[in-house]
Amino acid sequence: MPTPTAPPRGAATGFADGVPSPAVVDRGGAHVAIAQSLAEYGRWLEWHDPDPALVDRAYAPNSALARNMQRHLAELRRARRRVQEVDGAPLDFEVVSRLANVVSFRVTEHLLRRAVVDAEGRTFDHAGSATEHYLVLIGRFSRDAPWRLVVVQPQIPPIEVQL
Repeated sequence: MPTPTAPPRGAATGFADGVPSPAVVDRGGAHVAIAQSLAEYGRWLEWHDPDPALVDRAYAPNSALARNMQRHLAELRRARRRVQEVDGAPLDFEVVSRLANVVSFRVTEHLLRRAVVDAEGRTFDHAGSATEHYLVLIGRFSRDAPWRLVVVQPQIPPIEVQL
């Protein structure tokens, strides 16, 4: 997976900045490639075209995840901001379980930085280097239906307190 680069400052003429969407792989049995493709599309929405109308291309329609993403993108669009993430390595997908129409993964992200920025390049929120873990589920309604993201849940490491 290529590491994205930042769009040039002020490059956006409309709200989309002209960076084409990544290809969406949503059919077949290559589950890791499918999940990676859907996740990359979601990241592209946050960075390059925060359009709530595009959410159903990667997210299960009417799911809690899709509704949350639509709200998030609407807020980014309203505020004229974007979320830029740069990773130090490709997302690592480990299959946890596999059924005919649902596959779960443990995903590790080696984040170098995450920032919320506006078109002029001002930063409103910033996170530095971190290793983050997620539970990700992809699902489809039938064997002929496309795969979609159903769950993307951050996994918080357990905290142990010695008393």
